[in-house]
This record gives sequence, C-alpha cells and structure tokens, in this order.
Amino acid sequence: MRRVVGRNVKNDMDMAQPPRDPGRRQRALVIEPEDMARRSLQLLLEGWKFEVSAFAAPPQTLGSADPNGPGLMCLSHRLPGGDGCSLLQRLRERGWRGDAILIAEVRCRLLIQDAEKAGFMHVLQKPVGRLDLFSAISFGRQR
Repeated sequence: MRRVVGRNVKNDMDMAQPPRDPGRRQRALVIEPEDMARRSLQLLLEGWKFEVSAFAAPPQTLGSADPNGPGLMCLSHRLPGGDGCSLLQRLRERGWRGDAILIAEVRCRLLIQDAEKAGFMHVLQKPVGRLDLFSAISFGRQR
C-alpha cells in the first residue's frame, strides 16, 4: 500500500471493500464456536454489505445444497461434533459450490492440505485480521 501525504494507512484500510456485485447483497454463513471470533467475523462481513447468518454450531438445516444459499462460508476448524473440513466435504458432495474459508487456531501444512482437499479456498489463523479476510474473499472472487 502506497503512503500518500495527508492520509494515513488506517484510512486506506477503512476504504478497503471486497469486490462484489452491486445489484445484490451477497449472503455469508459463519460457523464459529467462540463468541468473540464469531461476532468479529460477522461485523467485518456486514461492514462489507454481506447478509450474514452466524452460528456457534452447524444448523440442522445446513444439510441441503440450497442454490440460493450463502455464496461464502467461514467455518471454524474445530466444531462441536466434528470439524470444518468434514462439514465442507459433505456440503460439496451435496452440491454446494460457494467459496469457503477455514478459520484455525494454528496453520500447519497438514491442515492446509486437508483444507484444500475439502475444497477451502483459504485457511486463516485466529485472530483473523481485517486485511487477511479481505484478501481471502477477494482471492475467491478472482477465481
């Protein structure tokens, strides 16, 4: 990011907006058992005009591949009764084709390999920063 006289980096970050279709609001689903992490992701996504549904555990209705469902999912690696990778694999098998970001406490080579096999486009480490999330979303939309 280039520094401009009279502006600071914080202002440049505040202006950062992921590219999106201006005609419709994108839907996002956040599944994160930690309250503060879930709320942080929700607020960041809502700030970028996503319509966000956030849960501590996967909702029972998540089993179907709704064509009008969320275009983006942010899933925690550790979930009650399972993990984000196996959940995304099941959703992919049922036809869900949106973008997915895995949120993990620690990024390691094995986890990244498992996430890629499951169909995640990116693995982010907690705590998730605004620019990291922005980059992951932007990367997914460029594919």
